[in-house]
Amino acid sequence: MKPDVTNICVALCLVIMGYYYGASNNSLITSDIFSLLGLIISLSALIIAKQALGTWRNQFKHQLQHKALVNAELCFKSYCASEESFRVECIKRRSKQGSDFKVPNEHSDIRNTQKREYQRAWNELAITGLGFVERNTNLAPKEIGDGYLNFAIEVHNEDFSPSRSNFYNMHEYNLMEGVTMFLKYRAELS
Repeated sequence: MKPDVTNICVALCLVIMGYYYGASNNSLITSDIFSLLGLIISLSALIIAKQALGTWRNQFKHQLQHKALVNAELCFKSYCASEESFRVECIKRRSKQGSDFKVPNEHSDIRNTQKREYQRAWNELAITGLGFVERNTNLAPKEIGDGYLNFAIEVHNEDFSPSRSNFYNMHEYNLMEGVTMFLKYRAELS
C-alpha cells in the first residue's frame, strides 16, 4: 500500500491557495470571504494530510512486521540446521572417542551464535508481531533449545544408539511446525 501522492499534492495546493487568498486581498469584504475560504481549505488540507499520515503509518507498521517475521523464520531455520550439524559432529566424535568425547568449541560456538541470533529475531518479532509470539510459544528459542539440549545430552549416554533416538522425529516436527506457522502468519499479514 503506497501513500497516495495525489492527496498530498492536493493538500499542499489547497494550503498555498488558502494562504494566498487569505493574505493577498486587502478589501474588507473580499478579505473576510477569502479568509474564511482559506480556513476551510486549510482544514481540508489538514484532514487529507492526517489520512495520508495514517496510511503511511499503517504501511510502515506492516513492513516492520513482515521484515521481523522473515528474519525470525530465517534465524529459526539456521538455528535448527546448526543443531543438526552439532549433533552429527557429536555422533562422529562419539564413534571415534567413546561416550566421553569432547566437541570442539567451534561447533558449540556456531550453534550458540545461531541460537542467539534466533533469540534476537524472536525478540524483534515479539515487539512487532506479538500475536504470533503468543500463539506459538512452542517455537520460542528456549523451548526449541531445551528440546535439542536433551538430545545433545543423550549422545553421552553409555547405551546411546542413533537408530533408537527420536532426534530426527523431533527435529522434523520442529521444522515442519515452524515453517507452517511462519507461513500462516505471513499469509495473515498479506
